[in-house]
Amino acid sequence: MKKIFICAIAALSMTFVSCGNKTNENAAGADSAVVADTEAMIEEGATLVNDFKAKLDAKDTEGIKEVVAKAQEKIDELVKSGKVEEAKAYASKVQQFINENAETIKTVTSGNETVNNLVNTITSLPSVDELADKAKEAVKADAAQAEEAAKEAVENKKEEVKDEAKQKINEKAEEGKKKLENLINKL
Repeated sequence: MKKIFICAIAALSMTFVSCGNKTNENAAGADSAVVADTEAMIEEGATLVNDFKAKLDAKDTEGIKEVVAKAQEKIDELVKSGKVEEAKAYASKVQQFINENAETIKTVTSGNETVNNLVNTITSLPSVDELADKAKEAVKADAAQAEEAAKEAVENKKEEVKDEAKQKINEKAEEGKKKLENLINKL
């Protein structure tokens, strides 16, 4: 029983040790991936701006509403997934267009509160620090969930090892009991 328990503890400690001290050999690759993602968001923001401009030129308030709602959803999605840099790049492209065309947007959307509210929401997006704080909170929540899952897994493994040990003890006790009974019967 002790051997099994010690083996289980040793295996568990090895997994913790092996994961904890790794150096990040691919830091440059990760940075280039962030840059590539940021550039992709800038391009996606430019595409959205082109759609926005087309809707604005056509004076299509429903289309503008859809484009602005899509932009807000994309920004929220990026922040929730922890991609703060990408969210900043995307938001800055959209905000730049809105700020440059503020008067035209107000003229076309006058009387449509929904569009005005969406445009105001995008122009008053949170600062970089607020976006970073939201991302940190999301990461902390995910880390806390992972920690709880790991603790639960360790507890479950402990119980499993205890149960297996008890079962083996009972099996050996039964074997000993049978041998003793056989010996008594022979006498």
